[in-house]
Amino acid sequence: MQTALQWHIKKLYHNYKDLIENEKQNIDAVVILTPTPLHIEIILYLLKQNIPIICKKPFVSLKEEIQQIYKFMIQQNIF
Repeated sequence: MQTALQWHIKKLYHNYKDLIENEKQNIDAVVILTPTPLHIEIILYLLKQNIPIICKKPFVSLKEEIQQIYKFMIQQNIF
């Protein structure tokens, strides 16, 4: 919070879902730089919001997670 005040940041979000919900119209894409085990939740959320994703390597931790993402994208006609 102190850093936000120091840099005159007008809006501060404590989680990505609030940020997406409130700023979706201003978002062109999201870069995911969190630890790998958190990627799957964020990726699926962003896909549901129809927001383009750039994700650092490794993309996911488990083979099952990539299968889950692929299945979701097929169901949503994204892929």
